[in-house]
Amino acid sequence: MFVRFIKAFKQAEQDNENRKKMATAMKEAQKKPQEQKKNILNVKKNNQDAVINELKNKTRMVNEKRLLKQDEVYNGALEDILLGLKNEPYRRADAVRRSQRRKQETVRLSRTMDETDF
Repeated sequence: MFVRFIKAFKQAEQDNENRKKMATAMKEAQKKPQEQKKNILNVKKNNQDAVINELKNKTRMVNEKRLLKQDEVYNGALEDILLGLKNEPYRRADAVRRSQRRKQETVRLSRTMDETDF
């Protein structure tokens, strides 16, 4: 009788240890997706912050454009402005340079393609 009790007691202890191990494994398994979600959210937030900072910098650059005041306008101011643009070409706010030649070629090609379709 004592032998069966001791065997049952040892089996119960082993079952309890297995349950505890399973419970800790389940908790860890639940933590991993949550941590991954947090990491994904952090990455998304960092990307959004980077985009916002870039847009702020672009708008700041646009706002920093120099406008001539009434006192600065004089005879020959237009010529000076044109010479300045010749030396330092105008750049768009997003600093993209586009070739006018390429644009004209595509327009010309599209016209010829339209004309051939009778």
